Amino acid sequence: MHQSVSNYSRSNGSRQLRFPWRQYALAVWEHKKIAFVTFALVVTGTMIWTFTQTPIYRATAVLEVDKEDTKLPSIQNVVSADMFDDQYFNTQQKILQSRTLCEQVIDSLSSDQRQQILPGAGADADFAGAFQDSLSVDPVRGSRLIEIHVDHSNPQVTALLANAVAKEFIRKHLEKRMSASMEA
Repeated sequence: MHQSVSNYSRSNGSRQLRFPWRQYALAVWEHKKIAFVTFALVVTGTMIWTFTQTPIYRATAVLEVDKEDTKLPSIQNVVSADMFDDQYFNTQQKILQSRTLCEQVIDSLSSDQRQQILPGAGADADFAGAFQDSLSVDPVRGSRLIEIHVDHSNPQVTALLANAVAKEFIRKHLEKRMSASMEA
């Protein structure tokens, strides 16, 4: 006579799936040598892969972004303030990620510092492109702060570039404000 084994147990008239832990444990125990060798290979392979990876360091600079003050508040300014704030904030984020700002940062560095960005690259290498690829900008939720992140395999280069982006952004922002006040 043929008996079927069910993975379901009946409890109060409903069917519930029962997981056969004991059967799996017995199967692993029967093939413990294969299981142990597989486990050892996976752990060894993971360790080798982990230790051969180049470490990537991340430096973060934080900027506070405020819009220019309007001299005379009006009802129209108050109503559109939130929309303008979001637009202004998003614009500042895009400026921080722009190729133009990256090129200005690269131009402000010495040739030795540029070579550290792309070791072994010639003078005609795309330093700004490599820098832009390692740059990310994240807003801090619920604030006017923007985090500038730079990832690189050299921790000194990451700090140098993150600080250089912040300095260049502040310098450009001050230049813009000065030229606007000179025109007024």
